[in-house]
Amino acid sequence: MTRRTAIVYETFCTQCKEAAKVKRGRGEEASVNIYIGTSNLAMADRGAAHLRESRRGMRGTFDGSHMARHALEMHPGEEPKFGMTIVR
Repeated sequence: MTRRTAIVYETFCTQCKEAAKVKRGRGEEASVNIYIGTSNLAMADRGAAHLRESRRGMRGTFDGSHMARHALEMHPGEEPKFGMTIVR
């Protein structure tokens, strides 16, 4: 039986990442909140699960979504936009 290695990935708010890039270009300090996770699922499947959780969180029916929490706190009233990158 082949054992699948867990993938390390990060998710990030694309709006905040772009804003930080602009600030750094002006010589200002800027940070981006990044969520690091691991999964044995394919990234498309894990990303889809994060999006489902985010939608539930935005409706107030799930409180475990880092994406919904970020969007509600930092971008109220906006549609959240996130990216996902495989780290390892």
